[in-house]
Amino acid sequence: VHTLKSNVYVVGGQVKGKTLLPLPAGAERMDCVEPTKEETSDRHLLHSIESIVIEWSHQIRDVLSRDSAKPLLDGLNPTPYVELDFWKARAVNLECIYDQLREDRVRKMGKILEKMKSSYFPAFKN
Repeated sequence: VHTLKSNVYVVGGQVKGKTLLPLPAGAERMDCVEPTKEETSDRHLLHSIESIVIEWSHQIRDVLSRDSAKPLLDGLNPTPYVELDFWKARAVNLECIYDQLREDRVRKMGKILEKMKSSYFPAFKN
């Protein structure tokens, strides 16, 4: 069920021209979790966070790899306005991603990755 909700959330963002980063399963209970390596529920939450960090990195990589020259390479004859629109949309999209990464819940995810000594923490931090 969570995967379906996440997919609908991401596709809804794509329709709006924005990259929406889904939260991991169990995000609603992150506020009351103090992670320790011994608790099984913490390991499940950690796995969910690590999985979503991987998904986010793929989403962000896709945004960054888009090329403004694509219409030209596809044989179209784009006007300079097409180029300007591309860069405006890209700036709005990157700002949307940045705002999401600055949210309190996402910062809490980083703290959990750090406390649990996750190998994904350095990637998350950068």
